[in-house]
Amino acid sequence: MVYYPLMKKIFIFLLIVSFSYTSLVFSETPSIKKDPVVPTSNYSFFFNDSKIELDSPPLLINEQLFIPLRDFSSHLNLDVNYQLKDDAYVINVPKSRLSALFIPNSTEVWVNQKKQYLNQAPLNYNQRLYIPLIDSFKSLAFNVERLSTQSYKLSVNPKQASLSKTPDSSEKLSPSLLRQIDNLQLPEFEDDRPLYISFGTSLHNIQSEFFNKNGMTYVNFAPILKKEKFKVTQTKDSISISKNNKTITWSIKNRTTKIKTRHSTENRPLIKPIKKGKTIFLPLQAVVIALDYNLHWDSRDRIITLLSHIKKIKVNDKKHPPTITITSSGPISPKPPKPSFWGNGYYIKIPYAISQLNQGNIPVNDRDLKTIELSNHNDEFSELFVGFNNSKLYPHISKKGLDTTITFLNMINKVEVFADTNKNIVDIYSSTPVKPKLWLSKNPSKLVIDYPKIVNHLPEIQRYNLQLIDRIRTSFSSKSSLRTRIVVDLKETISTYNISTTQDKTSITFFLNEEIVNKKRYITSRSKGKGLKNKVIVLDAGHGGRDPGGVGIHHEFEKTYALDITERLKKLLLNEGVYVVEARKGDTNPSLSDRVSIANKNKADALISIHINYFINKNTAGTETYYYKYKDKKLAQEIHKEMAKALKRPNRGVKRSKLYVLNHSNMPGALIEPLFITNPTELALLKKPSTRQKIAEATYRGIRNYFSK
Repeated sequence: MVYYPLMKKIFIFLLIVSFSYTSLVFSETPSIKKDPVVPTSNYSFFFNDSKIELDSPPLLINEQLFIPLRDFSSHLNLDVNYQLKDDAYVINVPKSRLSALFIPNSTEVWVNQKKQYLNQAPLNYNQRLYIPLIDSFKSLAFNVERLSTQSYKLSVNPKQASLSKTPDSSEKLSPSLLRQIDNLQLPEFEDDRPLYISFGTSLHNIQSEFFNKNGMTYVNFAPILKKEKFKVTQTKDSISISKNNKTITWSIKNRTTKIKTRHSTENRPLIKPIKKGKTIFLPLQAVVIALDYNLHWDSRDRIITLLSHIKKIKVNDKKHPPTITITSSGPISPKPPKPSFWGNGYYIKIPYAISQLNQGNIPVNDRDLKTIELSNHNDEFSELFVGFNNSKLYPHISKKGLDTTITFLNMINKVEVFADTNKNIVDIYSSTPVKPKLWLSKNPSKLVIDYPKIVNHLPEIQRYNLQLIDRIRTSFSSKSSLRTRIVVDLKETISTYNISTTQDKTSITFFLNEEIVNKKRYITSRSKGKGLKNKVIVLDAGHGGRDPGGVGIHHEFEKTYALDITERLKKLLLNEGVYVVEARKGDTNPSLSDRVSIANKNKADALISIHINYFINKNTAGTETYYYKYKDKKLAQEIHKEMAKALKRPNRGVKRSKLYVLNHSNMPGALIEPLFITNPTELALLKKPSTRQKIAEATYRGIRNYFSK
């Protein structure tokens, strides 16, 4: 008790010392490295011959000079406004009809609604917006001249200012203006992380295939262009690419680029390539201009997208069905039409393409078509709106070379089936009167109904527990015939039927004889039926198109292996009498809601989503399977048990996760992740066709086990 006050003082002293040391250690931890900000008053600035007086000092950041924007605005006649909603600054330059949006702490700057990039981001310092001097004012159409090491002169750049004028919407964009748009400012890309070039839906990793020189990006384009179906010819001093009757030849000796089409030959003074060893690197901007494309830069995902130009739209409304033909500089892939919510018409999004044409209404003279409108959106995609007068036509999209044709077809809306004591009736509804072709087949027993020049969005299969009708299958042929086929599968052989047609309905009546009526049938619902025969299973190959999914150590894509396994599994299931519906066909990327819609619309018995795992740590490995709904779990367990047994990799178990396709589907579902594409050992296994066959067979056995219990 005597020493308590002294002990207390010692304890407090040690606590303070400990806290100070801890604070010092943590304060010295380089968790976030910031460039040093150094205010300086040693610089002078002039606009033409007038000195610019500053209230706030310039800043040196990483040897780059930043200036206070407000102090320059009155001298340069700039109108500067802070937008609270966007936390950004709008700068108007009245003389050049130019407007720019600067975003603090972002290298992104919008000039006349065109996205560009600064080398360094503007920042707020002492309640002032500071912008990097040189590239900021160049983007605002000013010349920046260095008079001495610490003196700069600004003046208006008349040539750039004239090009920066916003064209009237009624004007056709001139080639010179298009070249200015094409020369989009891009950052100097780092080569220590992935960088992608995208031709529309395809994605190419160029991390080790490019370099920067004199503000220009040079890319080894040959392997990329070969994958894009270009013919590439390389000699000692030149490289040529050709596709769609267009040949472009670059010479490494001079700036002359020859662009030859079916109708003309043009020599362009584009930046020449650079040869390193045996590889010829092409300047990115020169390739874009020569191909007559545009650029879009996604800084978040580091994707340089080459955008096709829409060059011509031709409306053929002299005959029926009417058509619209879109001609573009590169291939385009319009999205499925979406109906308008407030009018009789459809919106058709054209991703990775922008229009060079006058935006607005396109003249049309047709009894069905009312209006056609074309618009660009954020220099990323175009959109076509087609409005109708009274009819309910549907836009069907087909492609040939660089021409995309939209044909406006009639549509089958729905199929209804009714059962009576002595008859089964099938009613088929269409948007306009159509006369079908029908014929009976006896082995197997079925009625085939063909509708010419008509499209459908019906489920691929619908099943019925009726005396005669077993199921109805539908398909659409997108070949030149543009035909919808409906097949009514029958349980008994019949010799006759009755057909009647009203304005929008085809009604087919099957009369049942006494033998069929009195025949006893023991039909169980599909959810309780054992075995795989006649089951409907939807297979969903993950990712696809521009979404590669997981990426392997040598740029292998998850989407490729997922589709291969899906096709192998499909064959196994078809051999067991399963009706297989694919949510993704080929290298496409349907939305998650579209994939689920396919499964729900077809009233599938099961949904299997096929993926390949990936993780940032390359040592992570093993097999895991996901479920979400209660009725998913047993299916996931059966598949996982067979998968783990077949692959003999670390067993990561069956896991519950609220994945979209499992959460929104009505039937039992499972999502498989058999191996990790980012693990070198498992990637080597995945590359073997025998391993992918093992995965397909294990999944098949798991599905079979589930339906046999």
